[in-house]
Amino acid sequence: MKKIASFLIAAMMLFVCVSCEKEPEDLESLDKIQVTYSIKNGTSGDFIVEIQEILSHAEPYKSLYSPDGLYIKMSNKAKIYDENGNEIKQKDLVIGDTLEIYYDGTLESNSPKTIKAYKIVRIA
Repeated sequence: MKKIASFLIAAMMLFVCVSCEKEPEDLESLDKIQVTYSIKNGTSGDFIVEIQEILSHAEPYKSLYSPDGLYIKMSNKAKIYDENGNEIKQKDLVIGDTLEIYYDGTLESNSPKTIKAYKIVRIA
């Protein structure tokens, strides 16, 4: 019985290690989009941005566009920076700020459309 319990514990530990989120090493090589910060509120630091409808026919915005906005899921190590490269908090963003979001190019869901941000820079 002890061997079975030990095996199950070892298997669970292995599963936890394998399922850990892997952060990209070179953030500058990620895809990036420019969007407007539209909704301050979100769960666990995540939030919604607006893609202007005029961009909805251009790549990469075409696949990301939704009239309801784009949900930004923050990676575990994601940081937000201001125009001068200083780290800021999400509470420092105001509706209407233009953000440059670095993400891995993956669209996680279609309802709501979701991308995972690894770095965010407020550019205006």
